[in-house]
Amino acid sequence: MRTKGHLRWTIFGILLLVGFACIGAYLIRRPAMAPFTGERPFYVYPGQPFEAVMDSLEQAGLVRDPGLIRFLAVLTGWNRQIKPGRYVLTADLSALDLLQILRKGLQRPLDVTIPPGMTMEGLARLLDEALAFSAAEFLRTLRDERFCAELHLDTTRIIGYLFPETYNVYWTISPQALIRRCVEQFRAFFADSLRQRAERLGLQEAEVLTLASIVEWEAQLDRERARIAGVYWNRLRRGWPLQADPTVQFALNKRHRRLLVRDYRVPHPYNTYLYPGLPPGPITNPSPASILAVLYPEEHAYYFFVANGDGTHTFSRTHAEHLRAVARYRAWRAARDSVDT
Repeated sequence: MRTKGHLRWTIFGILLLVGFACIGAYLIRRPAMAPFTGERPFYVYPGQPFEAVMDSLEQAGLVRDPGLIRFLAVLTGWNRQIKPGRYVLTADLSALDLLQILRKGLQRPLDVTIPPGMTMEGLARLLDEALAFSAAEFLRTLRDERFCAELHLDTTRIIGYLFPETYNVYWTISPQALIRRCVEQFRAFFADSLRQRAERLGLQEAEVLTLASIVEWEAQLDRERARIAGVYWNRLRRGWPLQADPTVQFALNKRHRRLLVRDYRVPHPYNTYLYPGLPPGPITNPSPASILAVLYPEEHAYYFFVANGDGTHTFSRTHAEHLRAVARYRAWRAARDSVDT
């Protein structure tokens, strides 16, 4: 009798355990997310503890069963394995699914666009908003001589190699990895045919980027890039100073400020009004269009140009022609300013 009674209790205990196991499996497998449609991005920041992650999920209204998620995370030890990242969550995720995503770092990559014509500081701010690293980290990397040497570059040239493109990357990508991608993309673009063209023109790779970076800041219209490049080529061939306003703006770190007479006298190696030839390195990251304009400049007899105020420029062959164009521009600007006031 005792044996039969003991057997009954054993069977009952087994059934009870199976029942609890089934209930537990159901609980951890059923959707633990709040009802919402589509996909929701969710960020886990570097160094963010598990409880802070859970608080963020609750505050965002993304989970309906936070207690179960916490219990399962502590039970499995996964609360100590959560990885930073940009995750894309859906409403059908169970507690188990959610924790697996967070502990394995199963991120969804995103598209980050690097525009042309950026300053280091401007690009750092843009990437600070889009990716996990800070603007300060990005700038430190660009100014790291050892890192630049690994890319066969230096800190004065690296800005020109940040090839304008849309990159599909993880939110947690490091500054070093992103910069490497940009440099690799430039070198893939600057193929043998372009390299050979540069050699025929007597330019090294970095010199192409330096001149193209000036064209990038000068030209507002694609149709004028090759013509502006042609002006600078004409000046270089005759040994004239480039007298490029963007290089002075770069020296002053005043990208969009109207230059004053005293600005042209600033003793800075990038001031092409004082120093002939190309400046020491690129002043920005030029677009493919500006690079091609430098390699295939328009052939003409222009040596001067001045802005018209509408994105176009007036090109002149002689200094006298140029002075007349400058006078017309100043008169237009004065009339516009008087209307504005």
